[in-house]
Amino acid sequence: MPWSERSEPVAATRPKDDRDRQKSIGALAGRRAERGSPGARGASTSSESRRTLVVLVETIWVLETCYELDRARIQEVLTHLSANQAYRLEVPERCEAALGLFRDSNVDFSDCLILAGCQACKLPLYTFDKRLSRLDGAEPVPIPDAH
Repeated sequence: MPWSERSEPVAATRPKDDRDRQKSIGALAGRRAERGSPGARGASTSSESRRTLVVLVETIWVLETCYELDRARIQEVLTHLSANQAYRLEVPERCEAALGLFRDSNVDFSDCLILAGCQACKLPLYTFDKRLSRLDGAEPVPIPDAH
């Protein structure tokens, strides 16, 4: 179901309380579709119904920034989205790999997604991020001394 057709609006501002937060998170995660709405039963697999990776990264940013969800809750939402038939991503195997990296490290999801893309192409990722450089497939960029 396209985001524009959802009957539950997603709040653009900080939620007032925990109940408001759960309602908004449910709308973001497509909980309505999970309950068996017409959108869930007739979920299309066409490329038009697929969400871009940027949408996923932005969704996580909103959950962290606006809703102040901790890492464990973000992982729950990501797991729910990956299992939800109404929410399809353009490169699901890359998202699954990124979710695994995210679960097993303290690296931001967006960086895990970049690393998963490099790993899928069998390319090294050179990074200035110290946490990311500790993961397999990522290498730190050497910084010369400024003497």
